[in-house]
Amino acid sequence: MSLLSINKQEITAEDFVNYLKLTDQFESAFTKFVNYKLIISGGQKLGHDCSVEELQAGVDIYRRASGLHRAEDTLNWFTENKISQEQLEAFIAEQTVHTKMLEELCGDSKVESYFTLNSPKYQYVQAAHIMIDNPNAAKEIVAMLEDEPESFEELCEEHSVDEESKYKGGDMGRIRRGVLPDEIEAKLFNAKEGDIIGPIKTGDNVYEIIRCGGIAQSELNDEVSVQVMRDIEDEWLQTTGKEIPRDM
Repeated sequence: MSLLSINKQEITAEDFVNYLKLTDQFESAFTKFVNYKLIISGGQKLGHDCSVEELQAGVDIYRRASGLHRAEDTLNWFTENKISQEQLEAFIAEQTVHTKMLEELCGDSKVESYFTLNSPKYQYVQAAHIMIDNPNAAKEIVAMLEDEPESFEELCEEHSVDEESKYKGGDMGRIRRGVLPDEIEAKLFNAKEGDIIGPIKTGDNVYEIIRCGGIAQSELNDEVSVQVMRDIEDEWLQTTGKEIPRDM
């Protein structure tokens, strides 16, 4: 399939796919597409469909969002993008089923139940760090902190190589489980408020000293609800997509 011609040279769909593969962009795009199709398939199996009224409303919303306010604009858009009316309607129908399936998976009651059953997953820790580029210096700073733990901010500003946080007392903000490397997470989430962890080598000639600021349980607010919905969707996709063969 030819996508375009440059200097009389045809650029095909295969050329485009190969470009994505060779520039490490294919995997993420392909995974996103497969997940999209899995959710639609799951919705169809549960009997979700798109009514005539839903289809018309979806097409109208798509046209307005794309600035296609006149029939002429829409016809030109079809021509420019080599998309037919039928293909657009098929896409809108899929989108409708996709939305219904996500509502099935991630309704309010499902989110509340998942959050309750997995509440430790949504704990967070407040932390600050000092990043040092010399292992001996890092050990010396830990020794100083054992004697004077209140000097953390001062030592951070004086010695940390992390320019972004050194003038903010090394503040790392709130960190939820699953964000940090396993070794650091295990130590940090088992620490008490004020405990010093490290130095831990976290990169080439980078040693991290972390102060635990205390662990707390997240509330099921809007931000956490979005994360819970993502986790529910991810778990469903992992389970559903395990046996799918891949030919590309």
